[in-house]
Amino acid sequence: MDTMASTTASTESHLTRPAPYKIGQVLTLRRNSEQRMGDSPNLKVRITQLYQPWTLSCGMVVEILDGSAQGAACAEPMTAPTAFSKLYDWRFAHQLRDDQGVGPWDQNSGAGCTEFVSSGGIESFLRRLSADESFSLQMYHSETAAYAKLGDFQGRLAPQFLGAVVLQAAAPQGVHDRHQEHFQIRGVLLQYIQGLGLSKLDPHAPPSSWPDVVDQAVQIVRVLGDNGILNADVRPENFIVSLRSDDEKEYYQVLMIDFGQSRVRGEHEPLSECGRAKWRQDEEGAVGLVMQHRLRKLGVEICYKPSLRYLEFAEREDE
Repeated sequence: MDTMASTTASTESHLTRPAPYKIGQVLTLRRNSEQRMGDSPNLKVRITQLYQPWTLSCGMVVEILDGSAQGAACAEPMTAPTAFSKLYDWRFAHQLRDDQGVGPWDQNSGAGCTEFVSSGGIESFLRRLSADESFSLQMYHSETAAYAKLGDFQGRLAPQFLGAVVLQAAAPQGVHDRHQEHFQIRGVLLQYIQGLGLSKLDPHAPPSSWPDVVDQAVQIVRVLGDNGILNADVRPENFIVSLRSDDEKEYYQVLMIDFGQSRVRGEHEPLSECGRAKWRQDEEGAVGLVMQHRLRKLGVEICYKPSLRYLEFAEREDE
């Protein structure tokens, strides 16, 4: 998934794909719900950094341009509020399109849509579009629901959620007004945190810091369980490690930064059903055990002990 810990793409395959978002570009975002950033319905942001490759969403650092962004949080003092924008843009989420067997969206895609319209085939086009769009919309709802559930843990175990937004993308010529909603790109604005992904910290962090770093990641997963959240995409790449200082003492803070494939326990979902799903997923092991194996290859030993808190929900032989 696209995260604040991603790196700019360097492979030719990604560089040759269409680049709809560019550094310096100004986007007008519409607020989609109650925000922490003032009352204006629209928000203008300028792209300052792109985080590629774009897989299931498009990640970028943005500078908030207008004065309505009260409450937008920055990890470091800056001349203007800065945030991390994640847009669930099905047109340019390359892994999503590859998984669906759909080629890159480009000018030919728009021209193709116009031909569909003129030939009366727009409904067929939209049916083919729906798989990409619905998956992107599902990730958007998963992300916003998880942040709402985390509440006071925002800024401590996960970035602060600054708001849900909508970008109105330009629909190809000839698309009827009733289909414009298919070109509304949902997104979220998050606190921008400078740091490295947990999977990329190996050459940077001293061996003595690793037990605490990994333990923080595991504890975050346990807090998710305490709050009824199951994340199907727990992996080192979806944690960011930020170097902090307090009273001249430096330390590492770990945060989980991707909830696009998570879900919140349903209001009437039995504890046994949720617990069994948590046991099968083994979110703790997805970061604790994986990092233990990775670090062992580097000659660093850490002691990861699974909590087994969902063992009672494991399948029995007689079931």
